Amino acid sequence: MLADWNVNGNDKVGILSVGTLQKLAIVLALGHEPELLMLDEPAASLDPAARRDFLRTLLDIANDGRRTILFSTHITSDLERVADRVAILREGKIVYHGELDELKDSVKRLHVQSSGPLPASFAVPGAMQSKVEGNEALVSVRDASPQLLEAIRRTYAATVGVQDLNLEDIFLELHHAPAH
Repeated sequence: MLADWNVNGNDKVGILSVGTLQKLAIVLALGHEPELLMLDEPAASLDPAARRDFLRTLLDIANDGRRTILFSTHITSDLERVADRVAILREGKIVYHGELDELKDSVKRLHVQSSGPLPASFAVPGAMQSKVEGNEALVSVRDASPQLLEAIRRTYAATVGVQDLNLEDIFLELHHAPAH
């Protein structure tokens, strides 16, 4: 594993760079093949190539079905590559826990464009955030049903575009939404 991760086993730990120390920590964590692997920001100090190798290694471990991996990271693109389930924390409380695909399917950004100015009272049920300017609005919403979209179209004589969001955008939407 040391050779795979390009770590010289003869080097003293104190002289290693931050990135090489991170690689050594990965080797030490993976070497004994634990049933549960808990990692905190495991790829933060890795260069892009090493990070990609690390994620590939995690996928190989997860795909063998014998071990569980739990890791905490702010690099949401890494999660999108390897996670099947996610938990999102806000102020120390879990605001979402479940399948990553279900989360991405449920949170959307609506682009509402009306033929005239939208009223000051413009609101969409279930909206996490709204930004209204003149006859346009951007609204992030969970579970935008076809009935909701049709109601917005009818009520405001508007077109409604639906935009998929990546995990980072969803994370930001959930963190800036009013607390319930």
